[in-house]
Amino acid sequence: MGNNREVRYSLAPDAGDLANIFAVNPYTGWVRTLVPLDRETTQDYSFQVVATDNGNNKHFARTSVLVRVQDYNDNPPVFTKQHYKASGKYVYMS
Repeated sequence: MGNNREVRYSLAPDAGDLANIFAVNPYTGWVRTLVPLDRETTQDYSFQVVATDNGNNKHFARTSVLVRVQDYNDNPPVFTKQHYKASGKYVYMS
């Protein structure tokens, strides 16, 4: 088996700008983010990871990765006025 069992992982060459957002550990294949992701900016990211062996006749395989960003309240409500009046079930802003 020799060098054939030494596998290295990378983003596919056509990843483009996604190489600035995601990185692949060359030894484990674990994918991590390089920047915080924001669902309001981009909801889904799709790219491919390539696994290549180190044999004399190199073999490789690709797999597709889809990252779906979940939303959370990263923009808490802001109250712009100092005083608010409430009446019944409606709130009047003054």
